[in-house]
Parts: sequence; C-alpha cells; structure tokens
Amino acid sequence: MNARERFLATLRFEPVDRPFRWETLGMWPETLDRWYSEGLDPSFKQPQPGDRGAIAQDEYQRVLVHGFGFDRVDYLRHAVASGYTDSPFCPAFEREVLSEDEDTRTILDADGIVKREIKGYSTSSMPQFVRHPVHTQDDFHRLLDRLDPDHPDRLSPDWADQCAFYRERDFPAGLTVCGAFGHPRNLFGLEELCVAYHEQPMLIHEITHALGTRSHRQVLTVDQLLELSVEVGRIPVERDALYNVIDESRAATAPSSVLGPAAGPRRES
Repeated sequence: MNARERFLATLRFEPVDRPFRWETLGMWPETLDRWYSEGLDPSFKQPQPGDRGAIAQDEYQRVLVHGFGFDRVDYLRHAVASGYTDSPFCPAFEREVLSEDEDTRTILDADGIVKREIKGYSTSSMPQFVRHPVHTQDDFHRLLDRLDPDHPDRLSPDWADQCAFYRERDFPAGLTVCGAFGHPRNLFGLEELCVAYHEQPMLIHEITHALGTRSHRQVLTVDQLLELSVEVGRIPVERDALYNVIDESRAATAPSSVLGPAAGPRRES
C-alpha cells in the first residue's frame, strides 16, 4: 500500500499492511542538529532529487520520510495562505527586528505581535509577549483587509502547477485552518482574550463570526482543489472552538464537496 491508500484504509477501519506512521510537528531544532552531529545524513537539509510540494520546503518532513521511513503527509501551507497556529493574514505582517541585546531580540512577527525571543533556537522557548495587535473594535477593523479570503496572493503564483502535482500524488494532503480560539488569541494575547470574553463579548462574537464566514470562503479554496481532481484528506483546525460557527453557516457558505454526505455527494480524501 502507498501512504494515501494506507491513510484512507485506516480512516475507514479497513485492513492495512502496517500502521500509518506520522509525526505531527517534527522535532526541536536543537534535536535535529544533534542528530546531524551524531551521523544523520546532512543531505536532508536540502530537497532530495524528485522532492516537490511541501516536502521540498520542510526539512523536518524530509528527515521523517526519507530518513526514518515515515508516511508522507503534505499540508498545503506553501500553496495556500490559510493560517494554522498563525492567523490567516494575507498579506502577513512583515517581520521586523525592533531591538536586541546579547541574548535576545524584540521583533514584530507575521501576526503583528511584538515579542521578545531568545537568539539561537528561538522556537524552542516561549517568547515574552510584549504587545498584541488588537485591544479595541477599531483595532480589529483595521485588520479586516488582511483576512480577505479572495486576496490575489492567498494562492501561490504556481497554483496550477501545484494542482497538477498533487493530482498524481500517492500520499494524503491537508489544508490547515486557524481556529476560533487560536485566531483571537493571536489578536489579543491569552490573558487579554480571557478578559475580553467577559468584558467585550460583542467584539468576540464579531471576530469569531468574521473568522467563521471568511474561513468557509477560504475553504472554497479546497473546492478549487477538488475541481482540479486534487482531493484533500485532512483539514486540521488549530485551537478550534469553532463548531457552532461552522454548523450554523455551513448550508449558506460551505461547498458540498467539503461537507460530505450531509450536504452533497461524498468525495474521497
């Protein structure tokens, strides 16, 4: 069985040749560097011959798939700006170093968050969050253009080539979505968001409604994939808390090919 057949059979509770081997997040950067120092093939730092799609952009997946024999799963983040742990801004904020000292730097990140991070392995430790982009309704309204699901840069320039490649794939592919807790958390910060649920409930409703309806239009991107025979197998939603928003608006906004039997003919993943 190839990875796609194994993935689909697993979801259908059908017999498989072996368990589907998959790691969601890869490994710490310093772990990967240690493995290289202990003999891991350093060629995995660069795309291997024949690598196309997400694996060409993802060193961690190259190590797992080519080095350790894991099954391949592509998330289309290189082709669709849909967000995940990051908000689905398009364009994203331009990363900028605001200040630095010997051990740390203060930056503006792609979500518009000002944070202080350690140098070196900056992703291996929680940063100090200094300022988030939203405190008021006006702050949120200034970000709405960045959430436009129809922004021309939301799909990669080589979109047609990506679709042609994924049409012939033998592994599952997925589209990531930033959920209705993860996105407001990026806007407010965790503590201020928890306070806003109590003190600014109408703003929270506006943010989650905007995300829900715009995310459905974003998922129309999946429908474009389906029209080109690229069937998407997974849509993970980071920090979801979004079920009611999706359920209430699915009939009006979501394509039947995404929703499955309840709304239209079933399409394979």
